[in-house]
Amino acid sequence: MTKPTFSFILPAYKKRFLAEAIDSIITQSYPDFELVVVDDDSPEGLAELVQGFNDSRIRYEKNRRNIGGYDLVANWNHCLQFAKNDFVILATDDDVMEPDYLADVVKCLEVHPNVDLVRTCVKKIDSEGNILEYELLPKEYLSCTEFAYFGSIGLIACVSNFVFRRDKLIDIGGFVNFPHAHYSDVATALAMSKQGVACVQAYHLNFRMSDINLSNTIKPNMAVSQMDATHMFMEWLERFLEQIEAETKDHFYTVHAFYGFRLQYLHMMGNLTRKLPLTQIFKVVHAIFCCHYAYKKEKIKLLADYLISRL
Repeated sequence: MTKPTFSFILPAYKKRFLAEAIDSIITQSYPDFELVVVDDDSPEGLAELVQGFNDSRIRYEKNRRNIGGYDLVANWNHCLQFAKNDFVILATDDDVMEPDYLADVVKCLEVHPNVDLVRTCVKKIDSEGNILEYELLPKEYLSCTEFAYFGSIGLIACVSNFVFRRDKLIDIGGFVNFPHAHYSDVATALAMSKQGVACVQAYHLNFRMSDINLSNTIKPNMAVSQMDATHMFMEWLERFLEQIEAETKDHFYTVHAFYGFRLQYLHMMGNLTRKLPLTQIFKVVHAIFCCHYAYKKEKIKLLADYLISRL
């Protein structure tokens, strides 16, 4: 088997953790990769920092205008066009990869050469690098339906721990686009999992939770569009699972995957509504009563929890 090659694409805007993120990539023990850093018209002067690494595997590109501030996933797909190699990893400007991330991905692909998706396990870290949480450790190979199920009950959702077969990712239209990339990582991974998922049995991705991390800073003006994205994802998921069940006849995992994501959906809606001030009560009521995947009693509880949180 020919050794696979990899493209890291890194949409960059924030400077604070960027050097650490780049260093964790270029110090990989498996050397056959390229790193394309795409400066999303940052005001923080990223070019000098990137060029300071003086590594021939790094390419620096700069967007003529900011894209991610208006459509984060559109920028991900814009960055995808710069990737040239067999597999692509969407890196971030604040997450940190362990040195054997790629080496262990290669080992997984040797055992499971036909998969379009490899994932490594995730641990959450804070701004100082302290470990906050470890995710579940799944088995080495998951079928599409198993992956959907385990993704619904305990795998940490982020994007940098996924290794996508580039041609297949392009074939499906790139990263699935929901507002603010909310659930886009989950949907894209599910869409890429039809040939199964190879899982590295090690925690090689450090997913940073900090005050500049989008996943950790849901602002009131963002909450309504993330509610819309949550609805969109559940509608997408229902169609996807119906298709997969028709193809695999695996009723058990598809039903339980949907139930697990429905619980996530209710939890997410509760978190998002509590971000909105009482002055936006009409938006809250509309969002809650448009919850197609919540029962009437659950909608009433969401509204009651929101009102209590505002008192």
